[in-house]
Amino acid sequence: VHMPQFSGADFYLSSPRGQIGDAISELDWAVGQVLQAIKDANAQENTIVWFSSDNGPAMEFHQHGGSAGLLRCAKGTTFDGGIRVPSIVTWPGTIKPGT
Repeated sequence: VHMPQFSGADFYLSSPRGQIGDAISELDWAVGQVLQAIKDANAQENTIVWFSSDNGPAMEFHQHGGSAGLLRCAKGTTFDGGIRVPSIVTWPGTIKPGT
């Protein structure tokens, strides 16, 4: 979720985490809509869903929810905090859940 953080009316002020929480809640909802559409089309078995990020958090926006946790530095650096990001992949029948 990039700056400035904002969310639609249905998610505005919906999270105890403030703007970042509202934006992440809306992102979660939107991903759920995509996954439901794939399911409704009965296309789960031949659809790879890959959810990832492009970089670590921006250092200057740490107060807005960005954090690399225990990793060093952030976006714009070659340290782990700037380049290591989560990635979630699902491909039923090919990738085992939890791996």
